[in-house]
Amino acid sequence: MNNRFTYNFETKSIIGTKTAISRANKGLNPEYKELTDMLAAHPDFAVTEKIINHKKDKKTYNALTFDRMEEYIKTQPDSEKNLVMFETIKKVAKARGAMYPLTKKWFLKTYPEFKKNEIALKENKVTTQITDEANALLNAIEKEVA
Repeated sequence: MNNRFTYNFETKSIIGTKTAISRANKGLNPEYKELTDMLAAHPDFAVTEKIINHKKDKKTYNALTFDRMEEYIKTQPDSEKNLVMFETIKKVAKARGAMYPLTKKWFLKTYPEFKKNEIALKENKVTTQITDEANALLNAIEKEVA
């Protein structure tokens, strides 16, 4: 078992992720066998979807790509030294299997002003607005074609 499903004996339920439940519903998957075995062992249990609690105040950096980090570093003092460090951090992070998260953590620690930078926030809003407008335009075109 890969812990796709877990028991909750207090509520008499088998809890699974949305993906695991969806795959089990299709049958003939490992998830299907796992779920049917669990239900056979506890026929009075109900299957429920796992509720994931998301932090509402979590700070996200949607437009913070490696290219964006590199461009920002180039505009800062000691950019050549920090670009070498940036590439080194990326290599070490890749070896650890967490290239983006560890590099982002280093970047935000090295450039704390980026977190507070209103330009970055405005860029994210503009990017989101442009994406929304492009999607609306594509939807309108699809309706005209259909």
